[in-house]
Amino acid sequence: MWWKFRKKISSVEATENTEEEIRASGRVPFNEITKKVKKLELTAKEKSNTILSGEYKSRFKGQGMQFADSRVYQYGDDIRHIDWRTSAKMQSTYVKTFEEDKQLNLCIAIDISPSSMFGSQGSNKKETAAICLAAFGGAAVSNQDKVSLLLFDEKVVTYVPPKKGTRHLLRIIDEVIRSSSNSTTSNIDDALKLLTNLNKNGSMIILCSDFFSKFDDHYLKKLAKKNDVILIQTTDFRDETLPNIGTLRVQDPESKEIFILPTGSSKYREFYREGQRVFRKELSARLRKTGAELIHISTSDDPIRGLNNFFYARRKGRK
Repeated sequence: MWWKFRKKISSVEATENTEEEIRASGRVPFNEITKKVKKLELTAKEKSNTILSGEYKSRFKGQGMQFADSRVYQYGDDIRHIDWRTSAKMQSTYVKTFEEDKQLNLCIAIDISPSSMFGSQGSNKKETAAICLAAFGGAAVSNQDKVSLLLFDEKVVTYVPPKKGTRHLLRIIDEVIRSSSNSTTSNIDDALKLLTNLNKNGSMIILCSDFFSKFDDHYLKKLAKKNDVILIQTTDFRDETLPNIGTLRVQDPESKEIFILPTGSSKYREFYREGQRVFRKELSARLRKTGAELIHISTSDDPIRGLNNFFYARRKGRK
């Protein structure tokens, strides 16, 4: 697949190069990413009611209950809610009262394996995921929700526990931008298992990947059964379309395998394009069967527009 055939450039190396060298490599300079993040933070705050509040009618809205206070028992109260500790202290029967937990627990998981560094038009896949994170995170900050971050390749690279606030959001954005990977593959299954164990039921979980690595549907179904799972498939124009530049010798940055691609052949380019079209169609159908929702966002697209279109359609469909 074309996305594999690009030499990986770590974010650390990129920051040490000149802006011209960075642009020549197909990446976006760090200062531009910073500007995007700041702009997206403002946009996300304006759209917070669309993205993370009750307007989009999550199927898990209102399921969480948290302890509020204790009061004297009244006839008809549920005996299962008797507060035995307070009752013993006060020498009278007290019951616990609960209130709806309206806060949303947001967890964002991003695949940072070498394929995430590929981008033929402007941003690469990891930078696109970082912009999505900024949008969701900015909305969470406006909503006083906690945000956690999981970065993974063939193993878990970084986990940042849930916390509120703008400073925390900037920290996790920085973690994504500065992350790098020397892995040989992406282990989505281990990430899904950890996400299931780390997050309480009713969480919103955003998983960003190109989903080209193998994974077991069972783990995704298990996660989506009790959580609101949104999958963001980051794609690139060259994932499906090869350039016409003759015989091309390329190397998979993950497996290090060498391939010879006869891109000068129109039949081969069409064969490749059709194979990728079928793969994407089958993958989309497979992902949707798990109960998760899927968004396709290309490196050449405006991620904010893609997210807004998704939530508009989602909100409209649930009215």
